[in-house]
Amino acid sequence: MSTIAGVTGDSTSDPVDNNAISNVDGSLLVWDVASGTYIASDTLVVVPGEGVDLGDGDYLIGGYVVNQWNGLLAREFYVVGDSLTSPNGGTDGEITYDTDGSGNITNVVLTDAGTTFTRDFQLSTRGINSSMAWFDVTVSGGVITGVVFANQSGAFTINLTGVSVDIGATPPVHSWAYLLWNEYALNGTIDAMPATSVARPGTEYQYNAPSALKSEIALVSLGGNDAGGIDVGGGLSASGAPSDLSEATFKAAYQALLQAFLDDDYRVIVMLAPYNDFADIFTQPNWIVATDLIKEYQRDVCAILGLTEIWDYPTTNLSDGIHPNQTGHDIIRREIYPRMSAVCGTPGIINTPVTADYTSLGGEAHELIVCNNTDPITITLNTLQINHRVTVVRGNTGTVTIDGDGALVHGEATQVMPSRYDSADLIGTAIGWLLK
Repeated sequence: MSTIAGVTGDSTSDPVDNNAISNVDGSLLVWDVASGTYIASDTLVVVPGEGVDLGDGDYLIGGYVVNQWNGLLAREFYVVGDSLTSPNGGTDGEITYDTDGSGNITNVVLTDAGTTFTRDFQLSTRGINSSMAWFDVTVSGGVITGVVFANQSGAFTINLTGVSVDIGATPPVHSWAYLLWNEYALNGTIDAMPATSVARPGTEYQYNAPSALKSEIALVSLGGNDAGGIDVGGGLSASGAPSDLSEATFKAAYQALLQAFLDDDYRVIVMLAPYNDFADIFTQPNWIVATDLIKEYQRDVCAILGLTEIWDYPTTNLSDGIHPNQTGHDIIRREIYPRMSAVCGTPGIINTPVTADYTSLGGEAHELIVCNNTDPITITLNTLQINHRVTVVRGNTGTVTIDGDGALVHGEATQVMPSRYDSADLIGTAIGWLLK
């Protein structure tokens, strides 16, 4: 008997009360410094997600409501973002790398394994000359066990030695995207790093996505940093410094980015630039003007490309003016997840909550078995079928054993899920059930 260990729960990622994010009047939640809480804005409005029917029926899978915060989404996403998307909750991880005489990355070394990481993920970083690089990070037991160079968008400055890249944050904040990723609600790729923009010089996103899998969705969440450089009049940016970005430059870069995803067969969903709190905290009202301009330009580009799935952030940022705290990310997650669930649709997935021994349904559908038991139970997999998919999530304190009913489960007759929030995503093959 072997064990399958997945993610470990974290009390900081517990969802907030749904009532805190109702926004039934369309008002935007903004951070109030005096009270230290989110309050409704009198002047700013949330634009409801377009191109998606948020009716109750879209939340039903196999007769069960799935707009809970951790139900597995039925499609994979390629999420592009910035500092509102990139924080991954772990702390103190670090790698170093060199470059060779051609500016290519070499000699990647894991120098600090960090703590409280959960699931394998992709790490991106930016070189001195704005080129980007991506690394595949392996996690086990809460620490990083390996980092492998994946690719880079262009040559870095040559002859770099021992370049350090920090992984994780202090305090460990889970972004709305990584809340979903780390709890196995989201599969796909999160391609995000702080300070990334669409078109500002030196920080512009470099396209990295492979050709899409069937029905894979690109969720493009950029633009907030572009508001800091856009011309709000007289050649000046929102802060009063000289602008480094024009309407024409932004639109051209944004159209090229979205078109790249379309060319690679993604279904594209746009997240509009979020408002920040600079207007109130730092008395810089032109930031609202700048954000309004970026949002207008984003909509213009979407109209040109025929994109109709356009979403808005439900909150401003937070007390530092830019970044949400954990509560802020929980609010965003609880608002965005139902939209993601709705656009995924329901074909081919069945959501089954269980508290006792259970045998999977079999057949062609992908079954998600969410175990909410406090005593030990066994999940028996139905007759093995090639390419049939079963995902088992241990959601409570009771251990869960997966029994292949004669077929091997990842090389063994049974597998045990020893920790709460462990997850096993299994696919039927000629040699038994294997981790997908």
